[in-house]
Amino acid sequence: MQAIILAGGFGTRLKSAIGEDVPKPMAPVGGEPFLAHYLRYLQGQGVSEALIALHHLAQTISGYFGDSFEGIRLRYAVEEKPLGTGGAVKRALAILQPEAPLFVGNGDSFVEIDIRAMRASHIRSGAALTIGLRGMPDCSRYGEVMFDAAHRITEFRYPGRAQPGMISTGCYIVSPDLFAGNAVPEAFSFEADFQRPFCAAVPMHAWLAQGYFIDIGVPEDYARAQAEYRTWRVTAPQRRAASGGAA
Repeated sequence: MQAIILAGGFGTRLKSAIGEDVPKPMAPVGGEPFLAHYLRYLQGQGVSEALIALHHLAQTISGYFGDSFEGIRLRYAVEEKPLGTGGAVKRALAILQPEAPLFVGNGDSFVEIDIRAMRASHIRSGAALTIGLRGMPDCSRYGEVMFDAAHRITEFRYPGRAQPGMISTGCYIVSPDLFAGNAVPEAFSFEADFQRPFCAAVPMHAWLAQGYFIDIGVPEDYARAQAEYRTWRVTAPQRRAASGGAA
């Protein structure tokens, strides 16, 4: 399975914790960059090739990981100017030219999710985009995603309300022709400029995750990732093996 990893952000909110010269995906957790833990997890989920979209301090990331890591072949797409999350996904699809749906994730967040099952559900649904969702007790930071009984996404509410709801984890399965026929610029936000305005026109499917979720974008959550990494660095397959195959 192929994957696109978005890792080009400036990480402005996290600089007070990791410094000016460390890109957010390289924030150390348990003696390794956060992105190393994430790549290791993806490999356990069946990802064999990943394209990492880079901009800020790109050489720091590509120089560390090289052309492979933990059995995943790595490629890089370095943006001369920031393309936004949507522009990065669009460019990565043009580079990879995939023939089958692929996974998209962020290099600064982790969610325990069955990617193979998510991809199979995406194919069965006929959706162009499947979004991994997770319940949160307070949606005010992330926004809310609404969907119907068939798991067809119907609305994005942003900002979210300070109450329980479903948020996007930033994990996606995308079809190769996701942007075909939809007018999007070179640089744009995947969330604000594509998902929200095209929700009615582009079939979007909800996949519900219940596992561990962490986004290290703010110092408080980065500290939590450091404190809890011994829990979330263990992949779902390892957990099932340790428990005799239980989900």
